Amino acid sequence: MPACLRITGRTVQCWNPRGELTWAFESDNLILLAEYTTDQGPAEDYFLLFVVAQEGKRLGLQAPLTAESYDTLLELSIQLNAKLRPTLMNSTDWNSRVLWPPLFKDAPYFVSAELPATTALAKLRRLIFGAPIEHTPEPTIEAFLDAEMHRRQTGISTTRP
Repeated sequence: MPACLRITGRTVQCWNPRGELTWAFESDNLILLAEYTTDQGPAEDYFLLFVVAQEGKRLGLQAPLTAESYDTLLELSIQLNAKLRPTLMNSTDWNSRVLWPPLFKDAPYFVSAELPATTALAKLRRLIFGAPIEHTPEPTIEAFLDAEMHRRQTGISTTRP
């Protein structure tokens, strides 16, 4: 049994297959919700990424997107007053998409870049296995996340009206 998402009141929870709580957060602490797929399918390769502000820190909490997750997404849709419709389930490549907030809806969350080979061993690995790829948040989204954390920590907006 894969990890399972649940929502109780305003608390979003992820439970592992052994029935243990992996993580939880209050939906009011959600900054951004994205979906992403990897090229590791057909096994577990489809995920939700919850970026939350918790205890003064920005956390990226992920959970596999399964059929059981859709009830949680429906409840979260109601709480956020937004339509959360994941669409990447059939992607066989690395792909990502922001589901919420509306400002970034449908924008790619991750950008991909090849990591440079700086040692002889790294160059040999690149030759045999191909270049390693790093996936990082898209710069505009990263700036938004930083500004949102600053706003939540200080109560001061960093954007101009």
